[in-house]
Amino acid sequence: MEQTMSVTEARQKLLKVTKQVSEQMGRVVLTNKGRAETVLLSVAEYRGLRAAAELALHPEVISATYQGYGEIAKGLGVRLEDSFEPDRVEAIEEPFAIETSAVE
Repeated sequence: MEQTMSVTEARQKLLKVTKQVSEQMGRVVLTNKGRAETVLLSVAEYRGLRAAAELALHPEVISATYQGYGEIAKGLGVRLEDSFEPDRVEAIEEPFAIETSAVE
């Protein structure tokens, strides 16, 4: 859900608006003199957008994901339970790390 309201109106209803955004994963576009300037969104949605932006910086991850989906579609995947068998466990290198620290 996305709605638009003026900064003045949002200021008057700030507690209600923030609660609504948080509970309903909505967005509120805040306007100043009729011009959109800011978007109020939940912390969960903000974190999701940040994670997506981080992934976009690493095209190799997106490529590997599509390759994995292709392998699964061909029946080449491994069941999760089977992946933990001792002969299947391999060292995994992390090509990058996504920051998951709290929003400040």
